[in-house]
Amino acid sequence: MPEKELEHIEGILREEGIILMKPEEEETYKKVEACQNCGLCLAMCPILEVLQHGAYNLL
Repeated sequence: MPEKELEHIEGILREEGIILMKPEEEETYKKVEACQNCGLCLAMCPILEVLQHGAYNLL
């Protein structure tokens, strides 16, 4: 795809506030998306651990 078209598309995404994920963020998102909310991993899930820690910081 020509560079001019890519710049146009990036401009539209910026205007709409759409931020593309980095490869490492996409990997984390896929893991979270696959979560079945069973609750069995609460003690060892690194993503939920961060969220729990953040929630405790708000108290």
